[in-house]
Amino acid sequence: MKLTLVTATIAAALFATASAIAAPWVSRHDLTAADYQTEFNTWTGSPYNYRLLSVCGYEQSGQARYAAIWAQQSGPGWITHPGMTKAQFDSLSATYAGQNYFPVFISGFGVGGQPYYNAIWEFLPGEDVVTEAGLSYSSYVAENSNRARQGYKLVFLWTFNAGSTEYFAAIWRKGVAENYTVRVRRTSNEYQQDFNDLSGQGYQLVCVSVANITGAARYSSVWKNPGNGSAWYSFNDLSKMNYQGESWNWYYQGYRPVFASVFDIGGGDRFNVIFCRNGGLSPTRLQTINSAINTYMQDNGVPGLSLAISRQGRLVYAKGFGLADQGANEWVHPNHRFRIASVSKTFTAAAALKLADCCGLNLDQAVFGSGGILGNSFGTPPYSNREKAITTRHLLHHVTGWTTDGVWQVGGSDPNDVVDWQLDNTEPASPPGTSYQYMNADYVTAGRVIERRSGRTYEQFVQDELLAPSCITDMEIGGSTLAERKSNEVVYYGGTPYGLNPERMDANGGWIARPIDLLLFLRRIDGDSSKADLLSANSIMQMQTGSATNAGYGLGLLLNGSWWGHNGCMDGTISFLVYRTDGLAFAVTCNTAPAGDGCCWNLRSVINGIINTLDAANAWPNLDLFPCDIPAGDPPVGLANPRDLYLDKSSICLFQNGNKDCSIFGGPFNTVGSALGVVCDGDSLFIRTGSYNETVFFNRYMTVRSYDGTAVIGK
Repeated sequence: MKLTLVTATIAAALFATASAIAAPWVSRHDLTAADYQTEFNTWTGSPYNYRLLSVCGYEQSGQARYAAIWAQQSGPGWITHPGMTKAQFDSLSATYAGQNYFPVFISGFGVGGQPYYNAIWEFLPGEDVVTEAGLSYSSYVAENSNRARQGYKLVFLWTFNAGSTEYFAAIWRKGVAENYTVRVRRTSNEYQQDFNDLSGQGYQLVCVSVANITGAARYSSVWKNPGNGSAWYSFNDLSKMNYQGESWNWYYQGYRPVFASVFDIGGGDRFNVIFCRNGGLSPTRLQTINSAINTYMQDNGVPGLSLAISRQGRLVYAKGFGLADQGANEWVHPNHRFRIASVSKTFTAAAALKLADCCGLNLDQAVFGSGGILGNSFGTPPYSNREKAITTRHLLHHVTGWTTDGVWQVGGSDPNDVVDWQLDNTEPASPPGTSYQYMNADYVTAGRVIERRSGRTYEQFVQDELLAPSCITDMEIGGSTLAERKSNEVVYYGGTPYGLNPERMDANGGWIARPIDLLLFLRRIDGDSSKADLLSANSIMQMQTGSATNAGYGLGLLLNGSWWGHNGCMDGTISFLVYRTDGLAFAVTCNTAPAGDGCCWNLRSVINGIINTLDAANAWPNLDLFPCDIPAGDPPVGLANPRDLYLDKSSICLFQNGNKDCSIFGGPFNTVGSALGVVCDGDSLFIRTGSYNETVFFNRYMTVRSYDGTAVIGK
């Protein structure tokens, strides 16, 4: 049984909704009364049927706001009401006592100087429970002493302010087996000492609340021993921003919130929260990770770091460490986005292979010159024989022969300028395919191949065809300056990170992403059919095959016998994406480039050691924290976002494959051959009536129709 009566007033902020762990849960804060009622109805109704675990109120601009936690959890029947006056609470408690419902949770808050209460009653027949609200400190002390003499134990306590008045609300019970101890009106330092002492004695924190006494926070808490048998962690005095962040942090470690309280001592809303284990790694195993990562960060001066680990295609751990923004004291959480630098190359190579699978892109076709993919549209023709011999495969293998990198020779945000400079200012030092030289300009050029062949911007094609099918919604090309910092993007430190231009480096190092995003993508290119791949088996094999001149570098992948992946480094960031042949994978990002860790190789070794330790202990949790599942099967047929293309003999855009300034890459085309040169599986080609006098082969999975809709040929 559950009821709710909203009598007070609450912008919703979802912390996390778990779906594949021990107890699904949801948490909200900053809710108006109407929003709280809506959320309550949603989560306690079908199909969720969650229980309300914790609800507290607080004042913002003269109005009530609510923070609440619901979870899928069994227990006795329950009733709840928010925003009650003391008289309403007392009346309802008397009524419910006659029905064997007694308070198990009570919280208080002030609005406009008046006290209000939220409570949860449970069906507890035969229990002896006493609850008091609206007590002053002296009344609380007297009442608690009196109840203790009568054999009651104080099992729940809440302290708060309404205006300048301090209030207490308390619940006492008889017949409880656990030992309870209470600490009241403690300073922050005293509360921390209480926490250390009592948790060290085996006590578990039940609740903690704060009152403002002469402008200072005073903590009151209740502890019980033994606890509920679940590992737990607690944080106090969190800003709203870091409360949100820690909720994400603990969700992705397999823990859930069970209690939250909010207070304001004059500097804005502050949060206290308790998290309990919910299918995640044990505290001992978490400490293994924390110790190794914190040591690395301290030794290398790293402000912030984010790590995600997957096993057999399931996300089993993710956490942020340190500071995303030192100036704002913003803690890193798993939803923070970082520049991933050259890990971007893996996405570019996969995009080219997607075009090979679905659009007939020939990786061994010349890129430049007449008949080349980019034609004569870059630099100043005529091109040298070596330039005309460069293919897309050469670009992706870093075997173009170029030895000077145009990415660092031009300014601005236009990647086309890189290709122009490369062709006009430096000649391949060796015939393409004969020598390996890591060059960012190779991948910037590959990005232009992707644009020309797909008819979309590089960024849009990757988002449409690789990211969206992988459940990735937060990756994009980053901005250059601090003012262009994207939502949930960290601040970068060290060197001149804001002197870089990610837009110019889009296909070689321009993306920002969460480590979780990198692992979401990885499971779509790992060759494991239990999660359908985005690429054909042949394309995945090509990605994982090195060149004749460097067997250790495939198409956008570093290759090592026991793992493959890619790293990245530039001023302000390092990153690494690794897939191990035992099915374990990880992604890590930092918001600085440590002088002592080159391009993230040391950090890769640290994390590899962590994983080896956990794997040897068979410590992995049986959960999947990824936001969506990918069914088993073969790669999808065709592109995720097919197009309508048009063929018109009178078209004035004559150089779809030869003029980079032509804006009609998707037609209209003036010849059948030019149209078929860009058509992809699943596209529709519409042909205007006329005689084209061409011999062509319709060998792609497409539909061909006339402009008036009459079918000409279909497959």
